[in-house]
Amino acid sequence: MVRFQSLLEFIIAITLLVGTTAFGNPVGQSSSPQAAGSRSQESVASHVAKAPNIHPPSQIHQSGFAPDSHLLNVKDYGATGDGRTLDTKAISRAVEACSHSGGCILLVPPGHYVTGTFELLSNVTLDLEPGAVLEGSTDVNDYGYLADYGFGRVYPVNSSGEGARMGMIIARNATNVSIIGQGTIDGRGDTFMDPHVPHFAGGFNPRLTRQGDAFLKAMHDVQFGPIQPKDEGRGRPGTLMIFSHCSNVLIRGVTIRNAPNWTVHFAYCTHVVATDFRILNSLLIPNDDGIDSISSRDVHISNCDIRAGDDDLAIVSSRNVTVTGCSLVSHSSAIRLANTRYGTFSNLTILSNRGIGVFHEKGDISKDLLFTNLVIRTRLITGDWWGNAEPIFISVAAGQKGNDTGYIESVRFSNIIINSEAGILINGAEDCPIRGISLQGIKLHIAAPAPEIAAEVGGNFD
Repeated sequence: MVRFQSLLEFIIAITLLVGTTAFGNPVGQSSSPQAAGSRSQESVASHVAKAPNIHPPSQIHQSGFAPDSHLLNVKDYGATGDGRTLDTKAISRAVEACSHSGGCILLVPPGHYVTGTFELLSNVTLDLEPGAVLEGSTDVNDYGYLADYGFGRVYPVNSSGEGARMGMIIARNATNVSIIGQGTIDGRGDTFMDPHVPHFAGGFNPRLTRQGDAFLKAMHDVQFGPIQPKDEGRGRPGTLMIFSHCSNVLIRGVTIRNAPNWTVHFAYCTHVVATDFRILNSLLIPNDDGIDSISSRDVHISNCDIRAGDDDLAIVSSRNVTVTGCSLVSHSSAIRLANTRYGTFSNLTILSNRGIGVFHEKGDISKDLLFTNLVIRTRLITGDWWGNAEPIFISVAAGQKGNDTGYIESVRFSNIIINSEAGILINGAEDCPIRGISLQGIKLHIAAPAPEIAAEVGGNFD
């Protein structure tokens, strides 16, 4: 009978026994690459679960797997990370090798990896180590075309972002895809913009505004943006990261910055988690939305900082969405919803032009939405942005006829502190009423905008 001098010796012995029998290798001895490549994700996860202390804590990889798990490195496939060489093909080779081996953790070590469009495949965890930066190429020709990846131009059915180009990362029909780590994804959006030219959509009649031509002039002011993309919008890449028809998607830990277009787009996805991340975009760039969830379900966003010129969160035609513990900054809407059911938005701070917008087009149904424990600060600004400093904006498109108009109902706002430069606006229509709106525990303080801005754009409604 073996006697142990302490409980610690007993635990170590049991750990060694489990570690030896799990794969037939002594603890601390790595398997061959062939053996590592044959391990399934399930067996690796089982190994870690059975022997969580097999390695000292300092050797446990941040992904949660021990060092002898199936790991690949983009540099082993030709990526340089020197900030000059285009690494798109090398990264693509590494992703393909990882996926074709049954899945792995694909390490991106410290360095600056310049890249155009590459595809993320099933069972790949892209792990950006501290100091690793994926930098978008400044040559728009290094990015693919939306049409070549099955996208069209019909919003919100099959489009993504503005323009005809792809962005950096695309995942299609993939399962178990992750982007994690403490590194950075940099879209270098400023490169593609002209800071001296306003981006003006002109979707209004200036004669119907209170200020007339003065209002039109203020819409061309570039102080708060939006500024014009080069080459009349054709000179910038598309959505930085697209996940289309994917399941089990994870974004964790990374910093995403300076997107030239939409930042993250979940299209027809299920089981999405985005947590402990940052999106730091320019407040002057149009269409640089933070996260767009379109026709997706079971989407959970938490513990994030999102800063964008356009909408921080655009939730459209989605189901079962939760957002909590985030700070949102925007020159448009912090949260924009349409045709969405079953969502909760809690413990958020908002600094924006418009705080929360719930919109409706014919046939849409938005219901069972909860907004609680929020702090909202809105400001009136110039430039052709959506919003006029409304902290809460609910609107039905006018002129709807027939039996299939849809509706907005059962939307609750509670425990909200608001400091704004406009009031709450709820705008229904005769053939499409808004019902079941609840406002409880709302503290609303309305302050006057800056006099010069009020004179230019104040007193108008979208």
